[in-house]
Amino acid sequence: MKDKLKIALIHHEVRHAAPKENKDLILALAGKAAKRGARVIVVPEMALSGYCFEDRDHIAPYTETQDGPFARASAKLAKAAKVFFVAAFAERDKGTGMFFNSAFAFGPDGTLLSRYRKINAESRWACPGLPRQRNVFDTPWGKGGLLICSDSYHSLPSRITALRGANILFLPSNWPPTRQFPACIWRFRALENKLFVAAVNRSGVESNLDCSTCRSYVYGPAGETLLDKGTQASEAFLCDIPLDADGRLPNIGPQAEFLASRRPKEWYKAYSNLLFFKNLSQTLKLPAPGAQDAHFFAPGRKANPLPFLEARLDTLLPENLAVLPPWPFEAQEVAKLGSVAKAKGIRVLTALEAKDGTIREYLAFDPAKRVVAIPKEGPIPPLHLGPLVIGLCPISDMLHPELALSFAKKGCDLLLALGRDLGPDDRFIASMRPIDQLAAAVVARTGATVALVPEGHSPPRGAYVPEGGVAQYTLDARELRDKHFQDRMDFEALFQGAGLDWKPPSPKKRPSPGTHKVPSGHGGHGGHGGHGGHGTHGGHGGNGGHGGHGGH
Repeated sequence: MKDKLKIALIHHEVRHAAPKENKDLILALAGKAAKRGARVIVVPEMALSGYCFEDRDHIAPYTETQDGPFARASAKLAKAAKVFFVAAFAERDKGTGMFFNSAFAFGPDGTLLSRYRKINAESRWACPGLPRQRNVFDTPWGKGGLLICSDSYHSLPSRITALRGANILFLPSNWPPTRQFPACIWRFRALENKLFVAAVNRSGVESNLDCSTCRSYVYGPAGETLLDKGTQASEAFLCDIPLDADGRLPNIGPQAEFLASRRPKEWYKAYSNLLFFKNLSQTLKLPAPGAQDAHFFAPGRKANPLPFLEARLDTLLPENLAVLPPWPFEAQEVAKLGSVAKAKGIRVLTALEAKDGTIREYLAFDPAKRVVAIPKEGPIPPLHLGPLVIGLCPISDMLHPELALSFAKKGCDLLLALGRDLGPDDRFIASMRPIDQLAAAVVARTGATVALVPEGHSPPRGAYVPEGGVAQYTLDARELRDKHFQDRMDFEALFQGAGLDWKPPSPKKRPSPGTHKVPSGHGGHGGHGGHGGHGTHGGHGGNGGHGGHGGH
């Protein structure tokens, strides 16, 4: 059918160290899938040999070159069936003898369109792939992109692949559901990049890797589930991808528009190399880290947050942090917020809202003084409030991993978005954003959610309340500043074209970070200058983590 693209995910029981059996099974399943109408066929990660190997000598007999027997058989199948075929196996580079965990895309004429070498490579035997790989290829329906398994854990590889033009991402994987919640990660990558994600997993058990309950998934650009299947045997899962009236992937235009709305000039900190700095507090001159008991208030769609806070002051202790959603506070209400903070000995963070829902000014109070951050041209600087360093953004900006990463590398403990409404996707995005090495929270009138950085292979943990509730959580900056970044990235792809109109800034004395003065004439509330560029909702709100889960 011209209105659908049928793809096949070869979810098979991979046998360890049995390349002939695996190859025969793969080709048989792929051939049947082609006869059933599949136009793109994808196999799991390390589909030829299995995954678990102790060292280079252990896997050496099961490596092949990119023109070896399996590659030739893959090209032959692609040409005979007139399909796109993605093969994945342990590659031995013919020139260097180095080993890589690789995926290869062959076109309907049998030519090799793209080779991708996994960046989060298996440390026991594989060399990491280079950041600037040609992992995008043309198809009649749009551009396809290749990543492998845990390369999708970190945010930037998927974003970079989308910026290279990929409209659908193919992910050969070996990812048990008990480790790092792969389904959520793959849905997250689809949602934040507005692309289709087709992740093919496997079945079978080898060594300490139990894939018997693995599932394969296809997600649409709005995060919708198009396929969710598993088997303990071997099967080609077929999935129909919708096409537009021209027979093209329907996300091409909206995705391009979304990516064009990025503001990379505000995110240059994302490429900073902090590998050799073990104490971010000292290096970045941050406030002394400590634990902060935080209360995130969701008063209701039409409820003024100030009375909602006042009615619950007995639940707050001195030095607690109260975060309120934006509201068009009057001057006397702003003064009252300061009085409450001082009398109760608490910290209060909120924002003044304009009629159109945009944030006019962020307001932060501690028992001693009022601190104000005003959105202007360029990035909002991190806010130092008590023991925390906080990055502030509209909810829509939560979709951009570059923003989250730049705040994380500025030492922020928390990425905080304030707005009117908390939708299901906003909540999901906030729950996943801590992968980028900082806690994340969204506080809106209709709900509040907060999530912490994952520990090991566990999902992010946190709290959520619907409207009328208060989410309480302790944020410990001592833990949140222990950050680990995957920086083997093509950072230039993130900033392509951002410097074309660059002009040297005028030298000026830099203010102390986190201290934002009220402009003259604003007198505590007055006529706050507006800011049209940052909406409080406008959609959904954007590697941290481990150095890859390559060893499973």
